[in-house]
Amino acid sequence: MRTLTSLNNGTMENKASIGTARNKARQLLKDAGIKTAPTSIREVVNYLQENRNFNIASYSGFDEDTDALLHTDSEGSTLLFDPSNSENRKRFTIAHEIGHFMLDHTQHGWCKRQEGTSRDPKESEADEFAGELLMPLKLFKADLNRGMHVDDLAKKYVVSKSAAGVRASKLI
Repeated sequence: MRTLTSLNNGTMENKASIGTARNKARQLLKDAGIKTAPTSIREVVNYLQENRNFNIASYSGFDEDTDALLHTDSEGSTLLFDPSNSENRKRFTIAHEIGHFMLDHTQHGWCKRQEGTSRDPKESEADEFAGELLMPLKLFKADLNRGMHVDDLAKKYVVSKSAAGVRASKLI
């Protein structure tokens, strides 16, 4: 999946700050008052609109390699997403882009992230943020410990089986 994101002056840092990404997602869940699964992306977005000058809209004009675009300027930030994707993909894409926003990866303007041989640590951070936002550790781990299978976890958290499997493998 390729997304368009503004990154800090185009430079890469040496190492992703996974802990920071997870903690920011947990704080956003707390601030937005979300305590149960599945995470309501609508409630998260409503919180951000009311408190962080963040807007979101669907946009159908993306090329086949783009799922979302995040733009930041002096007026605030706007996330455009492709409404034709599956519900699971939309949720993860939106959560990922919210991660870039919450982790201050954006700068003024638009910037297209190019696929390359080395993965930008900011993309890993945004993925971790999205994973924690959609599958909060405390809730997900409790369900996993109760013996829920990956298929059932994916349905409960409204994520792909792949995303649920990756999250589960990190906790086993």
